[in-house]
Amino acid sequence: MRGWRLGTITGIAVEINVSWVFIFVYLIARFGGDYFPEGFPEAAAWEHWVAGTVGALLLFASVLVHEVAHSLVARRYGMKVSRITLFIFGGVAQSEGEPKTALSELWIALAGPVASVLVGAVSYALSWLLGLAINPGVWGGVLQLNGWLNIGLAIFNMLPAFPLDGGRVLRAAIWHIWGDLLNATAIATFLGKAFGYFLAGVGLLLLVFRGDLFGIVYLGIGWLVLASATGAFESAKIQAALAGKTVAELMMPARLFVEAEWPVDYVVEAYLRPYRASVLPVLHQGRVVGVLRSASVDAVDPDNRPYLAVHQLMDPIDPDGDAISADAGAMDAVRLLVSKRKGYLLVTDEHGLIGTISEADLSAALARS
Repeated sequence: MRGWRLGTITGIAVEINVSWVFIFVYLIARFGGDYFPEGFPEAAAWEHWVAGTVGALLLFASVLVHEVAHSLVARRYGMKVSRITLFIFGGVAQSEGEPKTALSELWIALAGPVASVLVGAVSYALSWLLGLAINPGVWGGVLQLNGWLNIGLAIFNMLPAFPLDGGRVLRAAIWHIWGDLLNATAIATFLGKAFGYFLAGVGLLLLVFRGDLFGIVYLGIGWLVLASATGAFESAKIQAALAGKTVAELMMPARLFVEAEWPVDYVVEAYLRPYRASVLPVLHQGRVVGVLRSASVDAVDPDNRPYLAVHQLMDPIDPDGDAISADAGAMDAVRLLVSKRKGYLLVTDEHGLIGTISEADLSAALARS
């Protein structure tokens, strides 16, 4: 999920997804057209709309503070956070990997709600102080609105349904007690799926029986919770299956090299079919210059293979960026494959290139598990 880049906070990119515009406009209309006119009828119409706009901006600033708090604590525990994106259903911090311990999961999860409570408390305090000095009217109402919205945000996020913060706290607690991340994730994500279906049902009822377009937001949040919970459980199963395994155990040893000038049909008959290799290192003048993927060969008409050389189908390599150490963990290879989006990595040790590891190798390991 990407969007327009606004800048960076403590080195973390902040982006706004195009969907954010719709909820922003909706909130301005709701606050400026309903909430403030009903609560402060003595204020002018222009004050209602300005207050509604400020209220919507403060809400999204609060969501940003919530996500920044998660991100800073995650970085404290060694996780890399690349960006925060604001979108129609709130905000999401894009991090690489999962917390390594139950304790780190707990503190990362609690950071966001704690930040929201603090923002809410500060908003209420400012409203109270402003009321002591002057009659703040609608502007005090903006601060009060931001106060209860932040408290509500904290309460909502602490519901024990993954991927909400409360679901992560629940998973951390079960993980710590049982010492089993997979079972902890199973319980937390089961509750998350149930909550997702509940929210989607509420949204459907609002749309069908009340004609309230805000039901679309409930539907969207429900779908997001359901999809995130499902994905988290699949990720946990992968992590459990690959736990303790190294890249060296799962890689394809580099016993097989092919020359860049060889015909593709020869490589198919002599290497790809007999050895069922998914990735082959390609040499030119004794140096590795690329890799030939079986998927690239399969995409070519067999009748054309005799007329193609390996270098015409190979993927050029970045010897540094496309490599991973043989003693790295299998999950490190998964994360690097996802971030590189190449489908393969070169495996090296102190002597140089010793093999390759691909998505197919990892899939085979998962199937065996």
